[in-house]
Amino acid sequence: MDLKQELRFRIDNRAAASPNVP
Repeated sequence: MDLKQELRFRIDNRAAASPNVP
């Protein structure tokens, strides 16, 4: 797995799980 891909995946997961997203 690419490092950039994993980073993007983790950031996406965080954004989806974050309750502060409008």
